[in-house]
Amino acid sequence: MDKKFNQPLFRAWNESTRTMVYQEENESLKDFFDYYDGWNFTQFIYATDKFDTKIYVGDILKQTLLNGEVNLYKVWIEDGGFVINQFQDDFYKDFEKISFFQPISDMQNASTIKNFQVIGNVFENELLLIKTIV
Repeated sequence: MDKKFNQPLFRAWNESTRTMVYQEENESLKDFFDYYDGWNFTQFIYATDKFDTKIYVGDILKQTLLNGEVNLYKVWIEDGGFVINQFQDDFYKDFEKISFFQPISDMQNASTIKNFQVIGNVFENELLLIKTIV
C-alpha cells in the first residue's frame, strides 16, 4: 500500500438524491459510515489513474492504446480483490454476469493502471454503460 494512504477510504452514493460524497482522509470510518447510514458505500482501491485521481469500486476507466483504440473497464470486487473486466464486450454486462475478469493487483503490480483514466462511475454515469453502435 502506498504510504500516503494509511487507512481505507470510501465514498457514499445516495440513489434517491443522486448524490456522491467522498470520505476525507482525516475523517474516521465510523463517523463517515454513521453519518451516511443507508447510503451505498464503495471503497478506494489504493490506486490512482494517470491524472492521480483516486480509483474506487464502481469507477469506469478508459484506456487509450497507441493505435488510438479505446478500451473501457469497470472496477469491482471479486473473491476479495479489486478487478476489471477482461473483455470489452463484458463492460456492458452487469457485474454478476461477467465471467472473465483481471485482478488489478496482477496488472504489473498495478502500474498498468496508471495508463488508465477515470471517466465516471456506474452510479452517476449510467449512459456510459449503454452500448451504442456507430
